[in-house]
Amino acid sequence: HAGNLIEIGGVYYWVEPQPDKFRVFKIINRD
Repeated sequence: HAGNLIEIGGVYYWVEPQPDKFRVFKIINRD
């Protein structure tokens, strides 16, 4: 599927490529 899950400083982001831009979703990691 299209999209990449990346982790920056313990915070996870889901990056979804779009035709003209990138959509970024912030995912809060709850343990």
